[in-house]
Amino acid sequence: MELLLGTAQWVGNYGLFRGENPSSDRCELLRTAAVLGFGGLDTAPAYGDAEAVIGACSWPGRIHTKIQSDFDPRVSLKRSLTALRSESVD
Repeated sequence: MELLLGTAQWVGNYGLFRGENPSSDRCELLRTAAVLGFGGLDTAPAYGDAEAVIGACSWPGRIHTKIQSDFDPRVSLKRSLTALRSESVD
């Protein structure tokens, strides 16, 4: 079983940050999550800049993302990989 951290809370009026702009706190959150045993992240292009933040923070674990419905799946995946600074997702 894998413990995942969801990144939907990073946008809008949802979850921990409730509309704040916590960009400096998110890398620390990811570091803490890794130390606490989170093995992966759940993200999506719809979650604001979450994919770019994950890429900038060099997340060491697995990344699960979604396909953006208004793009060809290949284009969506390529955009996500670029933002995530990764060659693959899970």
